[in-house]
Amino acid sequence: MRKRITKQILALMTASSLIFAGAIVKPLEVNAAYQVSIPANGFDYQKNNIAHGTMSYFTYFSKATNSNRRAKIYLPPNYSPSQKYSVLYLHHGIGGNEDEWTKSGGTTEKIADNLIASGKIKPSIIVMPNGNASGNGVGDGWENYTKDLIGSLIPYVDSHYSTYADRTHRAIAGLSMGGGQTFNIGLTNLDTFAYVGSFSAAPNTKSTNVLFPDGGAAAKQKLKLFYISCGTTDSLISFGANVHNFCTQRGINHVYQTYPGRGHDWTVWNPSLWNFLQMLEDVGYTSGSTSNPTQSQAPSVSQAPAATPATASISDGWYYIKNVNAQKYLQVKDNKGSAVQNVELGSGSGAAGQKWLVTNNSDGTITLTNGLGNFMLDIANGEDKDGANAQIYDAYGGNAQKFIVKKTSAANVYTIVTNCSSGSKALDAYNHGTTDGTNICQWSYTGEKNQQWVFEAVNAAPASQAPVVSQAPVVSQAPVVSQAPVVSQAPAASTGITYDYKVTGDWGSGFQGELIVTNKSDKTYNGWTLTCSINSKIASLWGAELVGQSGSKVTIKSPSWSASLAPGASVSIGFVADGSDKSAPSNYTFS
Repeated sequence: MRKRITKQILALMTASSLIFAGAIVKPLEVNAAYQVSIPANGFDYQKNNIAHGTMSYFTYFSKATNSNRRAKIYLPPNYSPSQKYSVLYLHHGIGGNEDEWTKSGGTTEKIADNLIASGKIKPSIIVMPNGNASGNGVGDGWENYTKDLIGSLIPYVDSHYSTYADRTHRAIAGLSMGGGQTFNIGLTNLDTFAYVGSFSAAPNTKSTNVLFPDGGAAAKQKLKLFYISCGTTDSLISFGANVHNFCTQRGINHVYQTYPGRGHDWTVWNPSLWNFLQMLEDVGYTSGSTSNPTQSQAPSVSQAPAATPATASISDGWYYIKNVNAQKYLQVKDNKGSAVQNVELGSGSGAAGQKWLVTNNSDGTITLTNGLGNFMLDIANGEDKDGANAQIYDAYGGNAQKFIVKKTSAANVYTIVTNCSSGSKALDAYNHGTTDGTNICQWSYTGEKNQQWVFEAVNAAPASQAPVVSQAPVVSQAPVVSQAPVVSQAPAASTGITYDYKVTGDWGSGFQGELIVTNKSDKTYNGWTLTCSINSKIASLWGAELVGQSGSKVTIKSPSWSASLAPGASVSIGFVADGSDKSAPSNYTFS
């Protein structure tokens, strides 16, 4: 049986409790067709006439504790390295460890084996960590666990097992203390987890303003499944109920299931896992897997590939190519011009390895020649498969080096699909990464922002070509409505700098603006910085570099690829902001 909760924690739980009398099991507000229920007897019994998965331990080094830590893993029947699998990270309660879900009342492997054998779910991996990442110098091991999971455990699993290393094939769930951790980690790391399941969450659950810092906008957009469960006689029912009520008020799709007459025990947690695994299957968590795991199959994304949109036209010329999700640039690793050098994301530097020459071909494709020499962007071996790496290779203009630019729903934002996949796959910032060094590969077209790109013209085009006028991107939120320019204020006499502002798109809860900064002095400003007050929150910015925003104060600096603002020159700064206040920026300071 599960270890008793300490008296201190139990007292806190009881003091914070809210009991729902007479509650019934019912699903609420879920997109999936699967209907939650109470499983029949035998759902978690071991059956000897079916194939069984394997349970084992592994040890990984944790940067969060500076020590080796142990976790438990369930590999499905006939696990094969030639097949990719989705991964569920399943967490224990306050008195347990990595063994709780299999030795202290939990029946994880039996539930999974039986569902796989009955054809109700496809094979997947389940990782059961120790959710208390304590160690020397660690004040709170439960809080420290977030760093351990995101920074060490997930990378280890993805590098040592055959997984789909992306959010659409990764889920998080847990019971009691682990249910609270699931809320705290899953809802604030939606670029890592697309599926969240919290069973009988404990008082470590953070308040809804912490779990949903943007009021639930990201959860509403990114969560593919959100499941909350609890027994009706559980004194902790208020913690999950509070999150459920918030989601109901904000229109966030979720399932809220109560188990009548059941408490804080395995009569809730095992059935919750049974339901959660089947809901995961229903919303596409195991897409790409097969019911027969011995059959080799190429990886695929969890959702059906989106239909690729219409082809766009990009003029011949030199460009910096920025990823919309990361707001970072397509570059050659280490700025080194040699065949088979990797291509990745990097902060804007203006280096030759970030410059790409667009050349249009007669067949409607383009090639992208890098500024480091006679090397073109190239899909390794011209393979038509998810995960095929993007690199540079000696320029020859073959199929692996041809790309098609596609429109998105946002003006001047594009998807770059690969010719070697017949346009079904796109340049993709791997796993929705946003850090320098994030790898670029090809992946089935999804239309998500990690597959969206902006072409920013390099100021100085080659002498053989006319300069290309850069255009400002618009994030994919709503149609852009043109409006007349609004001049924000008179020229600043102290610097000779003028500011012209206009709203170029308005969709009620947000808008797109453009600020044109013109140097009307006789001085050249090198490495300039601009501060101003904007009453709405900047979501993205282009044409310059956004240093940050503190309250209404926004700090912008010269773009790394064009640091100087010469007399008579202008720079156009485009941005998207969240909020209804579209008034002109004020309190300009330019230096």
